Amino acid sequence: YDFNDPILREGRTESAEQRAKRIKRGPKYDAAVKRYKAYAERVLGMQFNSDEEVRESYDNMPITSQVALNESEVARNADESKDRASAALRLRRFASKAAKTYPGARNEILQNPQSYYSKQSLSAIKNSLATMTDQETK
Repeated sequence: YDFNDPILREGRTESAEQRAKRIKRGPKYDAAVKRYKAYAERVLGMQFNSDEEVRESYDNMPITSQVALNESEVARNADESKDRASAALRLRRFASKAAKTYPGARNEILQNPQSYYSKQSLSAIKNSLATMTDQETK
């Protein structure tokens, strides 16, 4: 491909009308921001302190990033893996508050496996408790 190809050049630019459409708030915008956050954190290694910071970054991103975000399989996989991970594991409330309070240690807290727990069913635990020996309960 020629870098100066008019079709490629058009794909690297964004008109004011296209930008206004991209940053218009609504369900599509929320989904795009969610996908952008997953892509930015997992692929680009960016960290955000608030949802407002994510929205501001999305609104001001260069057009080449938008093309990579919208058409990239990596971005789609990052978004899907984040959804799967959040469904299986939950961040402990203390770890969540500590990550917000101490931004310098945020990445370390979030990457620590002990900061997460799996959802459990009390009835299943009670049912298995009846068949456990004393040694197994310790």
